Amino acid sequence: MAPPLAAPAVRALRPRVRETAEELVRPLAWRPEVELVEGFAAPFPLLVVAGLLGVEAGRWPWFRAEALALQQAGGTRGDRSPAGLARADRAAAELDAYFRAEPAARRTEDRGDLLSAFAAAAVQDPSLGTTALTSTCVHLLTAGHETTTGLIGKAVLALLARPEVTEELRADPGLLPKAVDEFLRHDPPVQMITRWAHRDTALAGRSVRRGDRVQLVLGSALRDPERFPDPETLDFHRDSGRHVAFGLGIHYCVGAALARAEAEIGLGTLLDRLPALRSGARPRVEVEYAPDWVFHDPSRLALTG
Repeated sequence: MAPPLAAPAVRALRPRVRETAEELVRPLAWRPEVELVEGFAAPFPLLVVAGLLGVEAGRWPWFRAEALALQQAGGTRGDRSPAGLARADRAAAELDAYFRAEPAARRTEDRGDLLSAFAAAAVQDPSLGTTALTSTCVHLLTAGHETTTGLIGKAVLALLARPEVTEELRADPGLLPKAVDEFLRHDPPVQMITRWAHRDTALAGRSVRRGDRVQLVLGSALRDPERFPDPETLDFHRDSGRHVAFGLGIHYCVGAALARAEAEIGLGTLLDRLPALRSGARPRVEVEYAPDWVFHDPSRLALTG
């Protein structure tokens, strides 16, 4: 998966990402009240991933509905009722059938999408069987949108609370790449991750045994004053590039370049087009957070005025 999601490949995708952002924000620019999660932050990365995989545009609404239904089966915010789990099972079966069929169709036709790249890789490496490719596609779908949705929602909240910072970003769009890294550092969408110790070690005076479960609180690490002076301040000029919001080492997020591009383009488009973020705007903000300690991001963000 790495080459099609690496920085050079993502640079070629930026026009498509920008087009998706423009299409989504266009109707929002005329509404007196906007629900930003439902109207932009949630569908935006989903549609980008759909296009990257090579899902036909006519199937994008279906693709999004199935992804959201599947998402209900996991996490603390999902619908864990029998009916909700049954919907997730049906969505899993639908997505499994789709992703089993599509790479096979691309073995004789390279369409320049990620499914074509997977099909070519499977020809070169027989160990990449249908099940592995299918599960990889579904995982990319589910992992590739919720975090970016949270990043965009939290970044907009941070800008609304700091008009002077918003004006700085509007005056110098060249700051957007550094701003995205600072948003990730200041309030990451993923607050904690779980790991299991590979070997016995000592950490901060505590013994950690091989196989122990360790909870890593990224939100705390990214506010560490020994690493980030004045950590509570949102500062687009600080050196926040070496943060751990995308993980580190062998666990570093393979989609980090795509997530950065989505956030940069998405936030730039919102700054240009969304009335609530225009100079002098003072919208009424209503925000609700999902009851989730891991994916800590707005489930609803309504802006009026």
